[in-house]
Amino acid sequence: MTKALFLTLSKGGDELVDVEFRAATAADADAVHALSTPFMADGSLVPRTRETYATAVEEFFVLDIEGQIVACAGAARDGSWAEVYNFAVHEKWHGHGLGHVLLASLIMALHAEKVDEVVLFSSTTVRWFERHGFERMDESELPAGRIERIDRERGSVPLRRRTLRGYDAPDVLARMRGLRVRFERSGAEFAWDGDFDSLLQFTDHHGIETDSRCWAGACGTCRTRLKKGTVHYHTEPGADLAGGEVLLCTAQPVTDLVLDL
Repeated sequence: MTKALFLTLSKGGDELVDVEFRAATAADADAVHALSTPFMADGSLVPRTRETYATAVEEFFVLDIEGQIVACAGAARDGSWAEVYNFAVHEKWHGHGLGHVLLASLIMALHAEKVDEVVLFSSTTVRWFERHGFERMDESELPAGRIERIDRERGSVPLRRRTLRGYDAPDVLARMRGLRVRFERSGAEFAWDGDFDSLLQFTDHHGIETDSRCWAGACGTCRTRLKKGTVHYHTEPGADLAGGEVLLCTAQPVTDLVLDL
């Protein structure tokens, strides 16, 4: 069974969002259906009935925030490969990096299940998945039974990528997407390296000057304004933060970032 994963996300300030990634249960069927309905209505997702979701709910992974399902994706396993489908994030949470978190967590969870490769079909988000390491594939490489079920009218593009082992979603994201960190005042930009435990280590490594005295035990001195993006705190901040501020010493990126440094 998939082990639940917990992340603390922030777009700056003292408002933290605690997110749980877990396998869906039978009790989640209605919530997954409700979350997916708007995307079925606009054509982003293949139409499915509530009964279909109830039958397939054990194939799903979800992101849960305070008991509310805010994102979901199905994964139909078939030996060493799986097809990801019904990838959706609630509109309210767009822009918080939850799509990145869901995809990275799913890739990691499937790897733990001995799945080597994932495939998916996309008609409107091909470039987004390609930025996460997916590559276009020829239909002839799919299992024969899956080729027969392709809906030609949707014009979906088949994509694939390898699964990855990882410690958490930010760890996997660092290797599957190539996140960027831009230091606005310094005019510098670098690819995030997941080998660093925190943005403070990363910043120091690249010679970006900060007012931090964290190395001397002065907690909170590395606070920096986050101009754009979302971070994950591996340890909740131990200092009060003004709007837009993040603590570099405990944060890692889950999206591209722009920092006021």
